[in-house]
This record gives sequence, structure tokens and C-alpha cells, in this order.
Amino acid sequence: DARTPAPAARAASRAQGRGLLRLAKHIWPHHDWAELAARPHLSTVFGAVGRACAIGPRETADVVVYTTLTGAATAAQRLLALDPAAVAACTVRLAELCDRTASEAADGLAALSDPLQDVLAERHRHRDMPLFAS
Repeated sequence: DARTPAPAARAASRAQGRGLLRLAKHIWPHHDWAELAARPHLSTVFGAVGRACAIGPRETADVVVYTTLTGAATAAQRLLALDPAAVAACTVRLAELCDRTASEAADGLAALSDPLQDVLAERHRHRDMPLFAS
């Protein structure tokens, strides 16, 4: 919670964490998921899923960066009626940046966020018609 100052961003992270945890429990039912709190953040669940898959921090970071990028790209494509081929080509062009970001994040406790995202998350929560919860 301390690393996610905006209440809207914390709520979205917990909701997404619960969703990933539900999926993980179905895919890896033998894994002990009890270690996670009642309101797990998405990043914490990603770490636990990485451990359940027996992959390291770098591989886990790769998955997080990739899913973050493709989720944003898909949302932009739909909301802005962008050409799917152009969006796919853009994500491919960002591969090197994604690799560097995952590497930096896996090296230790990282602060790769922007305070403006917290401001925008709070503004979005108060819109008349919010578009999404993250």
C-alpha cells in the first residue's frame, strides 16, 4: 500500500490481484496460496505465480512487463479505434525497452512508476463514466 499512494490505484491492483489469484488457484491447485493476504496486490500475486511456476525474478518481470504493455495496447486499440496491425507493430518495436525495463525491475526493489499515474488514477475514478478500473 505504501508504494501505491493513490486509493484508486490500490483498489485496482487488489482487484486485479484477486483475479490473477483465482486463475492461479485453478492452474496450480497444489501450490500453497495461503501466504497471500486477503487483499493481495497484483505485483505480489505475480511474484507468487512466478514461484509456483519455478521461474526466477527476471522471467517473472518479463511476464509482468509484457502483460502490462499488451493490456494497455489492447485498450488503446479498442478505445481509439486503432489499426490492430499498427498496434502489434508498435509493441514489437518496444521489445528492447520492455527487456530493459524487466531487467531493471528484476535487479531489486524498483520504483519505475510516475506520480502522474496516481493523479490520473484518482481523476479517472471520479469521471462520470470511468472506462476501466486500472
